[in-house]
Amino acid sequence: MNFRVVQIGLWVIVALAGAYVFFLREDAPDVPTAQSFQVGDPYVALTGSDGSPINTADFASEHQLLYFGFTYCPDVCPIGVRKMVTAQALYQLSGAQAPLKVVFTSFDTARDTVDILAQYETNIEESVASDFTEEEQAKLQLKLTTLTGTESEMDKALSQYPVFVNQITDPDQPDGYTYTHTDIIYWIQPGGTVKILSARHSAQDIADMLAAAA
Repeated sequence: MNFRVVQIGLWVIVALAGAYVFFLREDAPDVPTAQSFQVGDPYVALTGSDGSPINTADFASEHQLLYFGFTYCPDVCPIGVRKMVTAQALYQLSGAQAPLKVVFTSFDTARDTVDILAQYETNIEESVASDFTEEEQAKLQLKLTTLTGTESEMDKALSQYPVFVNQITDPDQPDGYTYTHTDIIYWIQPGGTVKILSARHSAQDIADMLAAAA
């Protein structure tokens, strides 16, 4: 697949730089604030792991955590996705009742087929569940929603967010390529307000913010 560097304008660079400077300041609070970010349309219309169309606008009344990545990613993606699902578990264990969707969107449209994504969902859900006691597991209903689509559909979805994606040649990887990409969790609140969650936010931080906003 002849992939591309997805739109990243000066406004994105300035905004992200400002967010990261805040997160890295020595006098920043122990729990960093989730930074609001202006997104024209926060909802994406793609394909789920069962092959059916999914429009995240259908979940507009719910809190959503959204991450863009790919299943062959060796490091940042599994960390980010596990963090989201762990936050979902902690949120549920807190007794919060408001629905929460956790969404992983794969821009690797060639390799990440619906079958691969379905297995990825299962692997992540089971891995996170294993971090909790049997009593806690009985209270959990973990659900990772994975999405992909055609190149044109993915281009549209990526263009809606400040996402940087670049395909690079790597002969050691399947099909000879991998990606460098933005590592950000987007928190989409009911009504469409988007906040950026940084690497400094733990799963507990995210669960606490979600519970406070629910």
